Amino acid sequence: MVSIIIPAYNVQEYFRECLESVLAQSFHDIEVVIVNDGSTDNTRRIAEEFMMSDSRVTLINQENGGMSVARNVGLEQSCGDLIMFVDSDDCLLPGAISNLVEVLESTGSDIAIGGFSYARHVTAASNNPVYTISPRDAVETILYQTKHSAFNNSVSGKIYRRCIIGQERFTPGLYFEDIDFFYRVFMRAGVIGVTESVVYFYRATPGSIMHVFSPKRADVLEITRRIELYFNNDPQLLAAAQDRRLSANFNIFALISCQPDRDKYKQISADCWDVIKKYRILALMNNNVRLKNKVGALLSYFGKTVFSILSRLNK
Repeated sequence: MVSIIIPAYNVQEYFRECLESVLAQSFHDIEVVIVNDGSTDNTRRIAEEFMMSDSRVTLINQENGGMSVARNVGLEQSCGDLIMFVDSDDCLLPGAISNLVEVLESTGSDIAIGGFSYARHVTAASNNPVYTISPRDAVETILYQTKHSAFNNSVSGKIYRRCIIGQERFTPGLYFEDIDFFYRVFMRAGVIGVTESVVYFYRATPGSIMHVFSPKRADVLEITRRIELYFNNDPQLLAAAQDRRLSANFNIFALISCQPDRDKYKQISADCWDVIKKYRILALMNNNVRLKNKVGALLSYFGKTVFSILSRLNK
């Protein structure tokens, strides 16, 4: 059985479409564990409607604790040998679950990953190539942020064997919790199966923390520092982790530079600049680093003020 864990908080606008996409899957041996994280809109009522009409749906109501807490509760309360995470404003494409389960079974892998789409109506093509990749190579590809829709740090668009997740959990109170989680679980796997079929629709909602600046976004600086420490004794993955950390510091520094109240965040900005100066030469010497980071590294040599101005011009 596949346990599909769906944390939900104030998503009444998109929630019904999300649940319909899950329950309409051709793979029927599922349980849908909705964790209503203290919603104050109609999210709970919508969940109750689906629970009443489909016995595969379970609803857990709790006080607001955040995405990490809700996912952890879903993990503890679910029963399936296979685990999937779906965000409540996203959707599964038709055939997504059966496609990913087939990848697990045909490759003997511990994790199966599929493609992402940022467009709602996409044909979920079948007979796309299926292959395997080592956990190390998968983590390296994701850290270098290679342009491939299947290789991303999101926990969604994937199926995990519960035994591979083990006791790994999401860190409560942390934003960008997926980045903090993915590499710890991937490195527990024996082999990872990949399908190039698109299985998951990611909705870029206007108010998402991914698309507006907030001091909460600075969590990514600590997360990428942890990743670097995690791979400290692994030269191959350490280089990838350092590039991911550089990328995070570029991003936060640029975002702060574009804020009218940027003086409030001077210390964060200064810390980012220190990391940029520390790792820019490594980026320029590493053939695996994407062009965007190499350009940023090169431009940083013109100095902090010039780099800040360029960040504002490119806003």
